[in-house]
Amino acid sequence: MKKILLSSLLFLSSLSFSNTDFLNDSITLELKDSIITAEKFETPIRDTTKNVYIINKENIQNSGATNIVELLKTIPSIFIGSGYTNEGIIDFRGQGETSKSNVLILVDGISQNSIDMSGPDLSIIDINNIERIEVIPSSGVVYGDKAVGGVINIITSNNKNNIKLDVGSYGYSNSALNTSNTFGIFTINNNFSKTFKEGYREHSNYNKENFGTDIIININSNNKLTFTYDYNKSFYNYAGSLTKAQVENNRTDSISGKGSTFNRKNNYSLNYNYESNKLKLENKVSSYNKYSEGWSKINTAYFSNNLKIKYSFSNFNIINGIDFSEASSKTNSTNKIEKNQIGMFSLINYSILDNLIINGGYRNETTKLDYFTGKEKKYNQNLFSAGINYLYSDTGNVYLSFEQNYRTPTTDEYQYAIYNWATYEITGYGYKENLNPQKSTTTEIGHKEFFANTYINTTIFNTITTNEIFYNPSTFSNENIDGTTLRNGIEFSTKTNIKNIILSQSYTYLIAKINDGQYKNKLIPWVPKNRYNASINFKLNKLNFELDYNFVGKMYSISDWNNQYGKINSYSVVNFTSNYKFNNINTYFGIKNLTNTKYYDYVTYGSSYYPAEEKSYYIGINYEF
Repeated sequence: MKKILLSSLLFLSSLSFSNTDFLNDSITLELKDSIITAEKFETPIRDTTKNVYIINKENIQNSGATNIVELLKTIPSIFIGSGYTNEGIIDFRGQGETSKSNVLILVDGISQNSIDMSGPDLSIIDINNIERIEVIPSSGVVYGDKAVGGVINIITSNNKNNIKLDVGSYGYSNSALNTSNTFGIFTINNNFSKTFKEGYREHSNYNKENFGTDIIININSNNKLTFTYDYNKSFYNYAGSLTKAQVENNRTDSISGKGSTFNRKNNYSLNYNYESNKLKLENKVSSYNKYSEGWSKINTAYFSNNLKIKYSFSNFNIINGIDFSEASSKTNSTNKIEKNQIGMFSLINYSILDNLIINGGYRNETTKLDYFTGKEKKYNQNLFSAGINYLYSDTGNVYLSFEQNYRTPTTDEYQYAIYNWATYEITGYGYKENLNPQKSTTTEIGHKEFFANTYINTTIFNTITTNEIFYNPSTFSNENIDGTTLRNGIEFSTKTNIKNIILSQSYTYLIAKINDGQYKNKLIPWVPKNRYNASINFKLNKLNFELDYNFVGKMYSISDWNNQYGKINSYSVVNFTSNYKFNNINTYFGIKNLTNTKYYDYVTYGSSYYPAEEKSYYIGINYEF
């Protein structure tokens, strides 16, 4: 904690030298930026009653990140781990080990979350084609099931012509090609990339390929049609866990729990947009099929149809939407499970005065689970939201919001296998009839202001959850936590521009604990109380340098609900990136984990450790044509 306070004081002291004479446009754009994810239509950030974050194209280029996991680490209230299979786990606002089912991951508005506990596979998302990432907390009314902690929408764009090549430590290499051509009303974009890495640890190599194409038809000024196809293929080995003694002997070793996974995925979508002065309409039909082979062979199919309409009037607007999805998972070509959902929502934004806006929302969603045994299960939820936003000046606003969120049990939380332990054969299946959906309410108070040359963002939030679903290691089953769980947090961030220097920092303080039941007054595992990030970006003509500092505080390990194994040590990581632009060529070089910090990406039960990478280097070139 002392490191955080010292870093904060050093950083804040630099603000006293700020002078508006040195100001340029890079920060004022923060006030004018818009976000799509909040209401499914483009909305100015100042008009939202939530603490939203945007990672834009420039942020991505300066980050030196090679995957989604690295890219999201600087967002307040987001805590990242690689997971035991390196697929990536994103925790948002203290969801802990169940974050895979409590944080909704979207790619261009299409859900990537699975119907079981495995969660989304972030490793197959191609970072080369990411245009921006929008992060918004507590979004149950707009998105429904699983948007408990929030929503992360990864927005892609292929409308460029470039060739890119990266190489780095641990046998890393990445090559990418993008082309874009316009013929009258038609635009055709294509992309291809290939990534390979030997890995930091033994038995941790991976390779993946991505191919995609977009066909955009600009019918006229009001109508647009977009067809998208993406193909992803990946194979990776994972090294498994180590004991503390094994880590101290050789942290790169692979001894127990190792394995491998092969994935192949085809994505299709057809999107229709209509826009006039007062009416906006979008209908997106999407589908994907995925084959995975690891401990078992799994075929997954997904189909969705999302329709939304926005009516705008002089002082208010209304957004109505219908979301339909059906997903199925078939294990070893026999055991098929289906999950169907239909949700309807409505949002209203009303300007009482020019600078005072209120909003309200409602969603009804029905979920149905169908099992190969003939078992069916249905859930129905009603959710409400409300907010008020006071724009007290041209640059500042304060807001208050309230929202309900929920998630249903995943297919393998509700169903469990019955074993003959003498032969390790499955003899039947049972169902957790007493396992209920969890429901939460989030209240948020926030303040945004642009003062002198500094953008300041402060948020206080409170989330109370009833019937939180978790895996209880003492009973070896998925259960509801008796009573309630509580998450209280403060998020603070600033961004300062002094001529050609940009200083950024963010701090999150988060308490996540259990109020009742077997684990009363225990802290929720895998949730750090303190997180701090700071960066300095320096531009000199065609050169750009950035130094990032990331601090993660102490926390309990995965599944340590009794808080009995002691906390995992805090750690700090420093990264350096640089790039040089000359005409159409951009070269870049970076060092990750500059101070060679030894820490862990993942720790379970206080005894199984997954070491993170030590210092590594990368260099690359990007040519635009």
